[in-house]
Amino acid sequence: MILQFPMWWFSVPAILKGWIDRVFTNGFAHGPAVPPPYSEGALAGRRALVSVTIGARESAFSDRGIHGRLAAVLHPVQHGLFWFTSMTPLELFAVYGTVDLPKERFAAAKREYGGGSTGSSRTSRSRSGRSSAATTTATCGCCRG
Repeated sequence: MILQFPMWWFSVPAILKGWIDRVFTNGFAHGPAVPPPYSEGALAGRRALVSVTIGARESAFSDRGIHGRLAAVLHPVQHGLFWFTSMTPLELFAVYGTVDLPKERFAAAKREYGGGSTGSSRTSRSRSGRSSAATTTATCGCCRG
């Protein structure tokens, strides 16, 4: 599953939240009729990717940035939606500074995103020209270490 969205008040846009509420229903994605959360539910074995565009600079979502780490900001999606329903979240994909994104950076982000769709390995972090190798699976210290 891929959730592609613009960051909207530090979360998903309302229309996407409504879709999540209508699709991930009690009895299908969670609840007493399905295996316990974080286990082998109906969505186990599936991978999930958050691909987000953000108007702010990357530095605003760093450990010492004004907004904190992006992974912490999107924890409710990565952990509360994906892990909870037994999906395996992949490393976040983010494009920063999209308000005035130069064509070269857009092209680089497009290449990086396309190169990551195979699932074996991809780069993550900066869409400003710097990149680093990342593992495909995000870790969650709360439940799966």
